[in-house]
Amino acid sequence: MNLRTSFPSLTAALILLAAAAGFASTAEDEAPAEKAGPKVEVPFHGNERCPIMDKPAKANKFVEKNGERVHVCCSKCRRLLKADFDKQYAVAYPEEKIVDLKNERCPIMGEEIDGDDTMLFQGYRIRLCCPGCEEKFRADPRKHLTLLLNPELVALNNERCPMMREEPTERDNFFVYDGVLIDTCCSDCPEMFAEDPEKALKEAGIDLQKVKTASGK
Repeated sequence: MNLRTSFPSLTAALILLAAAAGFASTAEDEAPAEKAGPKVEVPFHGNERCPIMDKPAKANKFVEKNGERVHVCCSKCRRLLKADFDKQYAVAYPEEKIVDLKNERCPIMGEEIDGDDTMLFQGYRIRLCCPGCEEKFRADPRKHLTLLLNPELVALNNERCPMMREEPTERDNFFVYDGVLIDTCCSDCPEMFAEDPEKALKEAGIDLQKVKTASGK
């Protein structure tokens, strides 16, 4: 081994390694820290895989019938789904995988259930206090299902969007933040709200702590 040439090479290598480590450390230090606190969540209770291609289904690719949605992986599959919805629905939500929620209270009226009225919705069997509540459930089904599956949540039931405050809220547009389900006017608003939740709540005049206290939950 030629020591005269090895030592300088080794020294140079160590210097390069130290510089690389320093650069990596600096990059980590400069990376924006994830904000602490509650997260904005948009619940999804649809089929996870496309019934046609058996690929991951997308939340924004679906066909709806009687309030129920079947999600697919692409626009081509959506066209095929429209032509044969009932068949693909059975693939997306097979009978043998139906989840019986056995809820003790009606998701619409909030009353204890003493009858046998039920409905099926996207792979769930839901108990109702009377047959008339099915139509009301299907009027805003994903919101009712989210509250049913997460009884600890409090529904704000706001009529105006917290982001576009002049706009009325729309069916199936909502998100969950800090234990409260908040309605919106469109699917873009949850992302806008997430940029600065506290500012959005303040400007909309919403006090989530008061909302939760008033609910008794």
